[in-house]
Amino acid sequence: LAIISVNALYIGIDAELNDADLLFDAFWPFVVFENLFCVFFSFEWAVRFGAFRCKRDSLNDFWFKFDSCLVLLMVAETWLMPIITVLTGSSGGAGMPVGPLRLLRLLRFTRMARLMRSLPELLTMIKGMKASARAVGSSLLMVAMLIYVFAIVMHMALNDDDRVEEYFGTLPLCMWTLLLDGTLMDGTGAVLAKLRENGGVTSWLALTVFMAFILLSAMTVMNMLIGVLCEVVSTVAQNEKDEAAIRVMKDSILVQLKRFDVNNNGCISREELAGVMRDPQAREVLQSLEVDIGYLTDLQIFLFNDSSDEVRIQTVMDLMLASRGDLPTCVKHLARFQAFIRRVVVTEVNRLQELMQRSFKEASEQIGTTGCLPPSASCHTTASRPK
Repeated sequence: LAIISVNALYIGIDAELNDADLLFDAFWPFVVFENLFCVFFSFEWAVRFGAFRCKRDSLNDFWFKFDSCLVLLMVAETWLMPIITVLTGSSGGAGMPVGPLRLLRLLRFTRMARLMRSLPELLTMIKGMKASARAVGSSLLMVAMLIYVFAIVMHMALNDDDRVEEYFGTLPLCMWTLLLDGTLMDGTGAVLAKLRENGGVTSWLALTVFMAFILLSAMTVMNMLIGVLCEVVSTVAQNEKDEAAIRVMKDSILVQLKRFDVNNNGCISREELAGVMRDPQAREVLQSLEVDIGYLTDLQIFLFNDSSDEVRIQTVMDLMLASRGDLPTCVKHLARFQAFIRRVVVTEVNRLQELMQRSFKEASEQIGTTGCLPPSASCHTTASRPK
């Protein structure tokens, strides 16, 4: 990443100081740096290609294919084009046009996109800008409509006033003044002072209209746009956090679940899940994701009716992600909690019913055998009899 940043800085220096169309006509430091960068990126590409166990998998890696195109263009510009120029005997501008190829050097700036892997906040802002494109477009359309309507009003009021002709002489000039001085607040004071100095009913009316336009465009629409952008970026940041949690779960907990899946059937039993919950590495990952381990343990009653039941690993993963403490409460969580309480109550009632049935059955057998209640049942009967 450091080399990519240095290369981006070098491209700016090269564009400013290097006037040569061909590399071998440039000053020697530019030749050295071009070859060093070409060697480095070619070596990086070779190492990454060699890291693929199956070389065909490289065709499924978007960044590898993208970098392959950039390295190919760099090799063609740095090494192949000088050789072709020498072999064809062309130099300067007499041969094939090589000037447009210098513009391809700008494609190296796209390598800076790889920096976003190390700067998730930058990626969040870019995704927020993409997600808010419709809201921004709607706000700009609203501003454009306000500028057009108020420009017509200002032009009708001041088209005969030569003292403000430089601001409101024509309709396009009115729109330009409203954009710069009304919306962007570039020279608002000068325009308002000019209208105030003119005096007259028309000038004061135009002054009032201009201030109303400032209130609507610069203070209302633009501040609403800021609020929308903040809301969108917050939503995108939360989504990025959820995606990061999912990636961590897949890279760690999913591996642990598959490791404890003894029969390799894609399902996990209560004992196997308990083994995962006892694993120190898995507990550390769950704590880093702010997963409530106690609540997650209680929720296992949802999954297993008895010790022989098995559930899909994906279901366990979803339950773990839903047990994060930093999630905002929504209807889904309330419904899941109600279902959990209902399941606990039903389970406990069924257990008590089975216990009572077993006690009644033992009491009936004891009565049929001895003709009297067992001591425990007799004590219960005596205790429950009113005094």
